[in-house]
Amino acid sequence: MYAKSYIGIDWNHSLHELQADIIADLNCPLPIRSQTIDHVVSFEVLEHLSEPAVMLTEAYRVLRPNGEIILSAPFQWWVHEAPWDYCRYTCHGLQHIFGKAGFRNIVVTPTTGFWSMWILKLNYQLARLIRGPRLMRFVIRTLLIPFWWMSQHAAQMLDHCWQEERETAGYFVTARKI
Repeated sequence: MYAKSYIGIDWNHSLHELQADIIADLNCPLPIRSQTIDHVVSFEVLEHLSEPAVMLTEAYRVLRPNGEIILSAPFQWWVHEAPWDYCRYTCHGLQHIFGKAGFRNIVVTPTTGFWSMWILKLNYQLARLIRGPRLMRFVIRTLLIPFWWMSQHAAQMLDHCWQEERETAGYFVTARKI
């Protein structure tokens, strides 16, 4: 899927480099006309909204008929970008809030299995060991990088042969405005 144009939306409290076309609070109505957008894409944003239902109803409003939303949201993840990190979502919660916003053909898919989620969390904790003088940080990082690489690949293989979809880092959602 290719886009002829793209409109980026972010808010003025972003902790990332701000390169948005529109500065808006996603907890409020958007300054976009109804039924003018083909696709809405949102990755790891929903947990940062105090009013996620507003964002989803606004996404539904701005989408053209048969428009699609693609979204990812965390399930088991640490608190980040505090104080703007409000909640985590189960697959059932995502089905519910998308349906309530009017979306249909809602498909919720885990982003990882148990092993990838567990190794991801372990590797983030191990990264906290990289401290001290520059040489020490270099040595620790040099030792950890091969472990991180091997453990992430092993986790993906374990996820394929020992599946547990109830344990995931997050979910990927697609849904349509019918």
